Amino acid sequence: AGGSGDFTANVFVSPQENEFDFDTIGPELSMERGTTPLFGLGLIEMLGREMTADLQREERAGMAEARKTGNPVRVALSSKGVGFGAITAQPDGYIVIKELQGVDPDLILKPFGQKAVFDSLRHFTITALNNHHGMEAVERFGPRWTGETDFGGNGVGETMTVGDVTAISVFQATLPAPMQVLPYDPAHREAALKGEKLFAQIGCESCHMTSLVLDDPIYTEPNPNNIAGSLRPADVSAPYAVDLRKLPWSNRLKLTPDGKIIVRAFTDLKRHRIADEDRPHFANEKLTQGFVPVDQFRTALLWGIGSTAPYGHRRDITTIDESIRDHGAESTDSRKAYEALPPPDRAAIIEFLKAQKIVPEDAWRVDVAGALPRE
Repeated sequence: AGGSGDFTANVFVSPQENEFDFDTIGPELSMERGTTPLFGLGLIEMLGREMTADLQREERAGMAEARKTGNPVRVALSSKGVGFGAITAQPDGYIVIKELQGVDPDLILKPFGQKAVFDSLRHFTITALNNHHGMEAVERFGPRWTGETDFGGNGVGETMTVGDVTAISVFQATLPAPMQVLPYDPAHREAALKGEKLFAQIGCESCHMTSLVLDDPIYTEPNPNNIAGSLRPADVSAPYAVDLRKLPWSNRLKLTPDGKIIVRAFTDLKRHRIADEDRPHFANEKLTQGFVPVDQFRTALLWGIGSTAPYGHRRDITTIDESIRDHGAESTDSRKAYEALPPPDRAAIIEFLKAQKIVPEDAWRVDVAGALPRE
């Protein structure tokens, strides 16, 4: 439960800004997507919240300075080592966003969905329940927003209560994080260790960042950035809280000296343009989702890639090598550097990526080399 689906489990979705019924899988009305693994997403949501807070704090500081000085103030935006371009705050409160990169103008990181359009697991869950299961959450489809108690017209009434959605969201948030599992074979293990260094040297790490540091391990429901139609903190007397460090699988997490969690998800949670005329594969959709251009995607989380073949947002790419070679636009230099490597070095990078595994919740006892004990 919570794993990714094969190509046969693909779904067809309509763009979020234009919800409509459709009875075709044609690209003019729907987008084909592979089902993605949900492991470790509590850590990812909390990273998104902290990065959002950083960016919005920087924006507020720039606005305050512009009001104080009466002059425009350019603010370079960054969080956890990830740059998001810049904004310019005007004295009258207007914000110029032409230099903004990889995030929406509200500066809320939306780490879920391959286009980064869902700010929380709850938002994602409510939408998926409706789109894929025909089940309406009360908090979006109930009397408050629709004036109806049975919006779906199925005679059931409150199909998914607030508590139901909370339970599903917390289940996803507490699924174990993937981990590195090095091969037992000495040659393959040596190749994987070499591949990690090469991965950084050719520039893949500029987007697929090896690690992001999470300051606060307490996952709470609801997310303070939830959109209307999703439960918000003001709707509850107190949030439901889970300390991610106290879950059984947390033993596999590495910590900083001051106790913060090092999240090795190999992403920057930022959108990038990864397709162009030379490498058009990833820009094969005709519709936008959340107004995100068709050639832009959130940097994929690679921490479970060794367990989630096939690849690509449609799961139509057979090998990791092929997926790398399909990268274009912003990733062109790294892809060309990969293609220029001798075959053994390319194989080492693949061996390193294959070592990023989804493993059972209690499989955290590892030997000094990082390999799981034999079954």
